[in-house]
Amino acid sequence: MKKSILYIISVCFFFSCGKDSKHTSTAATPPPGGKTYSISFNVNTSNTATNTITNATGVRTNSIHAAALIPVSGFANQLQYWVYNSAGNLITQLYQTQATVNFGKITDTFTAGTYNIVIVAQNYRGTPLIPISAPSNFPGAINLNGNDTFFKTYPLTVSDTTSNQNITLNRIDGELQIKVTDSIPVSAKTLGIIVTWDREITTSTGLPDIQSTLNYQVPLPDSVKGKTNFTLTTYIANTTEPITVNIYGADASGVKFATATVDSVRCLVNTRTILAGNLFSIRNTDFNVTFNNTWSATPIIISFSNRPSPIIQPSK
Repeated sequence: MKKSILYIISVCFFFSCGKDSKHTSTAATPPPGGKTYSISFNVNTSNTATNTITNATGVRTNSIHAAALIPVSGFANQLQYWVYNSAGNLITQLYQTQATVNFGKITDTFTAGTYNIVIVAQNYRGTPLIPISAPSNFPGAINLNGNDTFFKTYPLTVSDTTSNQNITLNRIDGELQIKVTDSIPVSAKTLGIIVTWDREITTSTGLPDIQSTLNYQVPLPDSVKGKTNFTLTTYIANTTEPITVNIYGADASGVKFATATVDSVRCLVNTRTILAGNLFSIRNTDFNVTFNNTWSATPIIISFSNRPSPIIQPSK
């Protein structure tokens, strides 16, 4: 395979790569006279009126059950494109961000043959953006690291009749929200969760595979001290089995002085699950679980109560 980056032209979706785009190939250059095929990929996701997500700029959009298509810039801030040859070896990879010209449009040059295409788009929460490490072989596994992720994998046979590709990505995770209903004490500096077990995603199916542990925490600024209903949001790749969520508040030294553990939590694809309850004050409540299959205002809701440590006390 020979890589090629072309400027997009009206109907042909040719791709122009900005300075943030990285396109590398390990394929040998075709011999002189060998026929090559230029194929363009136009990446979107599908959209309905009820399933909503928030992209990197705070705009509410949605993701599956196609009624209309939206461009990749409407739901993600980074995009990765990987090509594997018939032997399963990674031969091409490309990385784009929202700063890339024509973000979500890719043109690649192939020789005749069969390939596996993997496209991953993420709404990455950190700064700077960090791409996923591409597995060197197909199939492989990737870690979502708690980021909202959209995915497509499929075989592509390249010949004289192969046309340009319109790619529709689907979300492969569920959203998990932790809502602390009691007031945040002055001594609390971070709120965090440990999820066992989350999963890595296999590149051949986009489904959960290898077990992994998700650790995620956020700072608690002074502006939230003494207030209620603080919410932490993350994304779970394990949408096939129950998970255990350990919730904690920690002081400035990193000491966890308030904890709650919620067992048998189900996170479903494109579904929001909310764990709601007191963390910093004691109140026992039963778990109340409801289910829905859309990213809407009717989420799975599970109440939790804290189980404070009998030894470690909050720092003064």
